[in-house]
Amino acid sequence: MRVLVVGAGIIGSIYGWALAESGHEVVHLVRSGRAAILRDGIKLDVFDRCKGEINGTSAACTNWTP
Repeated sequence: MRVLVVGAGIIGSIYGWALAESGHEVVHLVRSGRAAILRDGIKLDVFDRCKGEINGTSAACTNWTP
């Protein structure tokens, strides 16, 4: 499914990442100034018990480009 997320703040980024991880095609609609900042991606520290443990903690760190 193709999904448009309006904004790439904290909530928009998390929802976009989760949808992309589920196999959806995600596009973010952001202001031009914000687009330049996000061009290189962002780092998300995500705690997901379904992904297993890393160093004794159920955490997965990923770089993601909205």
